[in-house]
Amino acid sequence: MLTHSSLSRRDTLELYSCNMKNIAIVIIGLMGKALKIEEMEIRELFEDEIQKMRMNYYPPCPQPEKVIGLTNHSDGVGLTILLHVNEVEGLQIKKDGVWVPIKPLPNAFVVNIGEILEVR
Repeated sequence: MLTHSSLSRRDTLELYSCNMKNIAIVIIGLMGKALKIEEMEIRELFEDEIQKMRMNYYPPCPQPEKVIGLTNHSDGVGLTILLHVNEVEGLQIKKDGVWVPIKPLPNAFVVNIGEILEVR
């Protein structure tokens, strides 16, 4: 069994990336089931798609009202899985035309459904 100390940073990121893809495929399969779409049909739409990893660091700030973070955007992807690693509120969602901060939950992932899977 490999331990964290026996893996290089590259190997660790590769393993993390593979595990995140597997989790995403399971989530997409469950979403398809909830939408009454054949599980294999919806999985096939995403299995060979490009996977991206992005890391942002928001250190705690004594004056958060003065912080300029990333620009407002929408997720034009199928699924985003976000891990907060500290208690800093960096993620916001737009609800009823107002940007609302998401309070980080310890040891939890935030799953954001992107525009590709948006149901209207």
